[in-house]
Amino acid sequence: MKRIAQGQSFRNIRDRGSVYIDKTREISLLISKGSRLFISRPRRFGKSLMLDTIRTLFESGTEQYFRDTWIYGRWKEDKYPVLMLSFLDLGFTLESFRRRLCLVLNIFAERLHLDACNEGMSAGECLTSLFSALRKSGRQIVILIDEYDCQLCACRSDPESYERFRKEISSLFEIMKGQECVRFLCVTGVTRLKETAVFSDEPEIRDVSYESDLACIAGFTPEETGKYYAEHIGFAAALMKGMPGGPVSDEERGRLLLRLSAEYGGFCFGQAADRKVLSTWSVSRFFSEAMLRKDARFGNYWFESGGMPDFLRRYIENLAMEHGALPQDISVPADAFLSPPSLIGMNDDVLMCETGYLTLKSPIPAGSGCVMLGFPNDEIRRSAETKLRAEMLRRDQLSGTSE
Repeated sequence: MKRIAQGQSFRNIRDRGSVYIDKTREISLLISKGSRLFISRPRRFGKSLMLDTIRTLFESGTEQYFRDTWIYGRWKEDKYPVLMLSFLDLGFTLESFRRRLCLVLNIFAERLHLDACNEGMSAGECLTSLFSALRKSGRQIVILIDEYDCQLCACRSDPESYERFRKEISSLFEIMKGQECVRFLCVTGVTRLKETAVFSDEPEIRDVSYESDLACIAGFTPEETGKYYAEHIGFAAALMKGMPGGPVSDEERGRLLLRLSAEYGGFCFGQAADRKVLSTWSVSRFFSEAMLRKDARFGNYWFESGGMPDFLRRYIENLAMEHGALPQDISVPADAFLSPPSLIGMNDDVLMCETGYLTLKSPIPAGSGCVMLGFPNDEIRRSAETKLRAEMLRRDQLSGTSE
C-alpha cells in the first residue's frame, strides 16, 4: 500500500509515492478566479498542501511532479519566483514576528540577487524595498501566505496584543495593495475579518471561501476517499472483521466508507450547502493507525489535535450553564456569518464554524436571512458531548462542595 501523507510538502509526497488525492482541477479553478484571492478553512484541512501545490506549479511547471494529475498538459502559466510566508513560522510575539519576517524577506531577496532588505529595516520597510527592487528589475513574483490570522487567534483573549498584531498585519497587506510586481497572491486562514486590510471597505483580495465550485478544494469527498484509498479501505475492512489480509467484498468496502463519512465527514464549505467533505486529518490518521497498529480504530483524531482550546472550553461552559445539552440546529444571521467584524467580537457560533467544530447545514442566503449551523459528524459531536458531560460533572461537584 502507498504511504499516508501527513504534514508533507507536495514535492515530498510525489517523490515518496505517498497517497495524493488530486485537487489540481480545483486549484486551477481557484487560480482562474483572479490574481488576489483569500480562502478560509479550519486547521488541518489541507490549506498548507494546497498552497505548496500552487507554489510547485508556479516554480516548476507540471513536467516533473504533476504527471497523472488533472492539470498535467493544461497548465499554461510562466514560471515565477514564489515568496511563501507561513505565519505559523513567524512566532507569537510581535518582536519575533517582525524579526523572522525580515529574515525570510532578506533570504528571498538574496535568492533573486536583489539588494532590497538591509539590516535595521522594519518588516514593512523590507517589504516596500523588495517591491521597489522588483519593479526596477521588471520582474514579477507570486506571494502565498498561509494562516494569516494565527497570531490573532492566539491573542484573542489578550486585547492589547491582539490590537498590536492587527495593526502590524493590516499594514503589511496595505503595502501589498496595487503592486504590479505581484503576479498572483493567495492568502489562507481560519477566519475572515473585516478589521484587517485583507477585507477592507474596498478589498483588493477576493474572498472565495464559500464559492460552491471550490467547496471540495480542501477535504476529501467520499468518492475521492473510495478511489485513492481503495487499498487501505480493503485492508481496514479486513481488520474490522478479524481477518487481516483476508478477502473483502464490495459491500464491506461500502459499509466502511459510509462509516468513515459518518465519523469524519459532513463538513460543508459551499454556499449552496450541497457538497460535503471528510476531514483530511482524521481520514489519514485512521488509515495510518490501521497500518501501524493493525487495528482499525475510529479515534477522535481531528478533535484531539487541538485548536483554540480556551475558546472551546468557554463555549462548552456556556452550553453547560445555559442549556445542559448540545444544540441540534443553530441559527445565525447571514451577515454575521459572512462579514464578522472582529475576531474578539465574533459571534461564538460563527467562530465555532470557522474553526471547524460546527459546519453549514443550510444554503447561505443571497440577501438577509439566517444560516443554519450544526455539528458535522460523529467524531466532533461525540467529543463535544464528552467535554460537556465533564463540565456538568465539575459543576455538580462544585455545587455539592459549596453546600
